Amino acid sequence: MTIRRLLPALLLLALPLQACPSDTVTDDDDAVDDDDSAADDDDSAADDDDAVDDDDVAGCDASFPFTLEITGDQSLSLPMTQVQCEDQNGDVFQWRYETDDDWVFIVRAGPLGDEPGTYDVRAGSPGSMVVTLAKEGGGEDGVTYNWLSSNPQHNDRNATIDLQVWEGSGGPDGCGLLTSDALGTFDGRMVTLGPQPIPLACD
Repeated sequence: MTIRRLLPALLLLALPLQACPSDTVTDDDDAVDDDDSAADDDDSAADDDDAVDDDDVAGCDASFPFTLEITGDQSLSLPMTQVQCEDQNGDVFQWRYETDDDWVFIVRAGPLGDEPGTYDVRAGSPGSMVVTLAKEGGGEDGVTYNWLSSNPQHNDRNATIDLQVWEGSGGPDGCGLLTSDALGTFDGRMVTLGPQPIPLACD
């Protein structure tokens, strides 16, 4: 074989090899897999590169948005699309969720203390707790279902919070899971909430 015929092959061998581009980039929590390793590539909660945003609050099982299913007096599926969290007086916390058609779901509890844990007024946790589901706007559709720990007529029911993240007055950020008995109207109509436990997250 002549040198002239060997020359193209030799030139190809002499070319520098280019490194393959890395698949590991800053994770954006979308459905596109941009990280082939199991290791997390950001500073928040463990990331699995699927379409579900799991970076909201490290150490919390709750996520937002979510859909609340109610049965009983009414049977409805309520997608909660808006959230507002409010730290009230430093240790009382309120989660407020809204649908696009004027339903609101409110959980307020406290004082929650200094550390995460189970909040259960019936078991001796201090303060009070309110769980409310209401259709705002008045008219024939207006209705309020609730449970109030301070109402003696509600003593046959309970609600508890598995508080997994709590920043107190340094937040506000409260995250956890709600377990609640049925909610009722003033005239005794009842609804059951599901699926339980119900997520309490601020984003």
